[in-house]
Amino acid sequence: MKKTALFGGSFDPLTKAHLDVIEKLSALFDEVIVMPSKISPFKTDVVAVDGSVRIAMIKDCCKSLKNVYVSDFEVNNPDVSYTYATVEHLKGLGKNVTLVMGSDMISTLYKWRKFDYLIESVSFFFIRRPFFDIDYGKINEYKSMGAKIEIADFIGEEGSSSLLKVAVAFGKQLEVVPQVVAKFINDNGMYGDYCYITNLYEKFNMKQTRIEHTYRTAKMAIILAKQHGVDVDKAIKSALLHDIGKYVDAKTLIEQGIAVKTEALTCPLPVQHCFTSEAIARYVVKEQDEEVLKAILNHTTGDKNMSDLEKVIFLADYVEEGRTFVGVAEVREICYKSLNAGMKIAIEKTLSYIKSKGGEVDERTLSAYTDLQK
Repeated sequence: MKKTALFGGSFDPLTKAHLDVIEKLSALFDEVIVMPSKISPFKTDVVAVDGSVRIAMIKDCCKSLKNVYVSDFEVNNPDVSYTYATVEHLKGLGKNVTLVMGSDMISTLYKWRKFDYLIESVSFFFIRRPFFDIDYGKINEYKSMGAKIEIADFIGEEGSSSLLKVAVAFGKQLEVVPQVVAKFINDNGMYGDYCYITNLYEKFNMKQTRIEHTYRTAKMAIILAKQHGVDVDKAIKSALLHDIGKYVDAKTLIEQGIAVKTEALTCPLPVQHCFTSEAIARYVVKEQDEEVLKAILNHTTGDKNMSDLEKVIFLADYVEEGRTFVGVAEVREICYKSLNAGMKIAIEKTLSYIKSKGGEVDERTLSAYTDLQK
């Protein structure tokens, strides 16, 4: 019997990461059924792109893959898109189904509706997602329950909707989605959730190199937020705003009627932009989330009693992919595993660097280090 790979998801929209997986599945299975969902049980908010449009875009991108089929079964189903119902439908058509999913789903798979039925009815094909290791403890547990499991010999690419929204804000959507999808986004003005921030960069004289750094910091913030259970939207906003005041001094903002914390006038010059960025975020962007504002304020210095969001932004700024200092790769790997361990080594390196340059250490940095040592 032919082996059929079932690859489901919202595909809102189809990304290059999705397309890469579909192409690899096409080479491994007799047929691949791509199944866009109407309403995911894990994403109950309304999808941005209509189901028929998503199907059309997937078909356009996959037209050269002769064994790939795009199904409208879930899109036309008025109910929530439960996988077991889709499997029942395909089994009724005589399909030998292998359920494809990312490694990030392994730990919660047992919570899926009618999980026992899925174990009896399908094989599972897990694809490693970047920065999400295979949970072999859960894999063995599922196998002991009778699950048939295979691990892909390739790693999927990063291509989340959060990353797309950031890319759109910087005009870099082609880094994340195929050309046909990028054109649809541009033509319809979609996924511009964060453009209200990036549209202000020119007003505050941000250099292009600083804008590129901010883009990379936001990408790293998404990764760290997802790994450590931090609100991704807050992490993105904090990252996009963390350096917006880099090229505006505190006195200039005060003269423009924008209130800046008084510490900005006495702090070491390299950290003054923490205060100007926080002031712009609070009074120009009208950001009201105090946790976001505090993450912006402490992104260079750190502080005592830091929230996980603050740590994510500090570390995203410190280890974004453009950083090339000696040992950055090691620090980055530590950050993926532990925010506290990452903070400790990052602040140690910061203190060592400031000392080597004869610079002045901000009191908040010393407080953060003392806090972490506990």
